[in-house]
Amino acid sequence: MNPNVILCLSTRVCSGAALPFLILAVCLAVCVVPVAAQTSFTQIGNLDGLPIQNPFNFKEGRGPLPFDQRHKLNANFAYELPWLRAQKGVSAAVLGGWQVNGIVAYRSGLPITIDEGGSDLNTGGFTPTRPDRIASGTVANPSRRQWFNPQAFQRVTCNIPGRLDLCHYGSSGVGILYGPAQKNADLSLFKNFKIYEALRLQVRLEAINAFNTPFFGTPNGISFATNNSIKPDGTLMGEIRSLATPMRTVQLGMKLQW
Repeated sequence: MNPNVILCLSTRVCSGAALPFLILAVCLAVCVVPVAAQTSFTQIGNLDGLPIQNPFNFKEGRGPLPFDQRHKLNANFAYELPWLRAQKGVSAAVLGGWQVNGIVAYRSGLPITIDEGGSDLNTGGFTPTRPDRIASGTVANPSRRQWFNPQAFQRVTCNIPGRLDLCHYGSSGVGILYGPAQKNADLSLFKNFKIYEALRLQVRLEAINAFNTPFFGTPNGISFATNNSIKPDGTLMGEIRSLATPMRTVQLGMKLQW
């Protein structure tokens, strides 16, 4: 049997004063009865104009949007098991009508913006203030305990006597670092019962994040132990202590079709 193959490529550029973005999508779909599969790759670039740090220069606050997962690879399949599909009777009702499905996804991490958690610049409410960036901030082998290097940043403040050199807007940009990537597989098993003509009952066992792979959240930012601290010296800086999505969830359901 010859498969039906569909290849599509699309690009879209949308530009505006606040949110220019680029979308590149490639997808491949194959259908060979009783198997259907699809793979897609998407590259998206979004620019954010917020939060505003300097009211006299909005452009310096541009960067990736908080939800900008730059690369996304998705693959899905549905396979109807061929056992006793053409048979009738009790054996066909028990052994036939099974269907296996899956969605596998890989997505790059979310942008991270480093800020001081408040403002020491006496700017009248334009917060939070971003620090100076004196190094890249990346580490060779990022982990939950140390996702980025806090010592790559330096405080900006107007409230330390004798340190007027620190009284300026910070040079660190928006979305300069990226968090952990997401790897996920959703699997399901369906059992289809034909009740009468077009009336069908489907029993569904679904496992969301079937392999229980964690998608870690955003790491803690920088902090300062005292009001006179210039280098970040707080606790748990750069450490990841949360999940962006839940761990494995298993659910059982039924669907009546007519």
